[in-house]
Amino acid sequence: MVKIKLEEEEVKFLRDFVKKGRKSVRELTRARILLLANQQKGDTEIAKILDVGRNTVWRTKKRYLKEGLQSALAEKPRSGQPKKYTEKHNAGVPS
Repeated sequence: MVKIKLEEEEVKFLRDFVKKGRKSVRELTRARILLLANQQKGDTEIAKILDVGRNTVWRTKKRYLKEGLQSALAEKPRSGQPKKYTEKHNAGVPS
């Protein structure tokens, strides 16, 4: 089990992050994972509390330790076919 010890500013940022604004469910889950890990909860316990896989917990903690807080929260680019539609298409604006 990887131990996480967040700085005081990071804990405050994560608490605000979870409470305020519109974020993706994945970002909120990652923030909650880090907050629970900071409370020295085990991977299995965190996974059960948040209803996620243990690998999700493990990967989030690993990314935090290797790349920092912002990287642990953010989405990484995914491989695959690029988007076919632009923001203009999604908004329903006629061409």
